[in-house]
Amino acid sequence: MVIKKSIITEIKSIIESHKNGITINLNGEIDIKNKGFYVSITNNTFKEVGLKEVYNLLNKATEYQKENNIKTYLGAWFSDNSLKWYIDLSLWVETKKEALSIARNFNQEAIFNIQKLESVYL
Repeated sequence: MVIKKSIITEIKSIIESHKNGITINLNGEIDIKNKGFYVSITNNTFKEVGLKEVYNLLNKATEYQKENNIKTYLGAWFSDNSLKWYIDLSLWVETKKEALSIARNFNQEAIFNIQKLESVYL
């Protein structure tokens, strides 16, 4: 799949302007849901958000989505404690039970409850 530079640039810009956290679909659009849970399946940290990093993450997300037949997102936030960006491949699931199971399988520390807008730690 060829990823357009305009999408890479747009995603980079969206991430940088949402330090408190954002979930983006692979078309570069902010994903808005009102229920369910997001759960990350990777552990990526970066000192800064670069075009190369966004491109590589989009490639990984596209491959994962194609291989597993499940919609994949990019979830991003900035940690003031570590001074790093966390940008992970994420999945949306309907139930807390499923999200917790996925989180455990991928060695994650938390899931995100969309309705309550809060992290749920394992």
